Amino acid sequence: MVSVLVCDDQELVRDALRVVLSEDDEIEIRLAASGVSDAVTALDTDGVDVAVIDVRLPEESGLSIADWIRDHRPSTKVVLISVRVTDELLVESASLGVAAVVDKSIGVVELSRIVREVSAGRNFLTRDVVRAAQSRLETRGFARLANLGDVDREIMRLIAPRSVRSRDRIEGLPQPADGPEPGEPAAHAPRTREPHAVGAHGGRVRRLESPFQPLSRTVSLSMKSSSSASDVARLSERSSSIRDASRPSSLNPKRPRVPANR
Repeated sequence: MVSVLVCDDQELVRDALRVVLSEDDEIEIRLAASGVSDAVTALDTDGVDVAVIDVRLPEESGLSIADWIRDHRPSTKVVLISVRVTDELLVESASLGVAAVVDKSIGVVELSRIVREVSAGRNFLTRDVVRAAQSRLETRGFARLANLGDVDREIMRLIAPRSVRSRDRIEGLPQPADGPEPGEPAAHAPRTREPHAVGAHGGRVRRLESPFQPLSRTVSLSMKSSSSASDVARLSERSSSIRDASRPSSLNPKRPRVPANR
């Protein structure tokens, strides 16, 4: 008998999952949770073979539960369900040891089969699946950069140190040396979010971002959030000079000097 935890913030969906999975004679719904805290508390008390978790939860992403399970209940297999299965979600899930990611529209029989096979040790996020997802992400990233003009590339290079973290460096653009911007004080140690302490064993749940946000963040060109007023003026002046330099000389003809009447 495969023991299962079902986690979904919507009671109707949670009850539906409980009913459809219970129709399989080999599956027992042992635990049910409505969010991250409920799921971790339940798993900390009583382990299960498979955890079926909705990705989109009100508190945090369901990936936070998968991260906690990897550290504290490694024998529990994780199946994530989502209304939209993206390449970003596949790659992030694989890094957390998730065994399968399925669409919410999947049929009852298929979901039961996946739960049974995952319990038996099958991993649907194989190396080939993850590599294919990573390749598609890289291709889309380079395609976006290929469409940038010279001015846009220069602006991206100037603002990248402020808005791109070390793991989100922009491929294909010149990268400035690490360190504070000119005129800025040295940065202090980066702030870290306080994790949620849960569980009798001192386990903590790390806050993970929703997979619906791209794993490789795109740089925001909003000057309100990425630059000060002086930086905006500097970028505007730099952009204007680049545009003027790129124009053909015929567009800016020099007027002949008219000698003054003597």
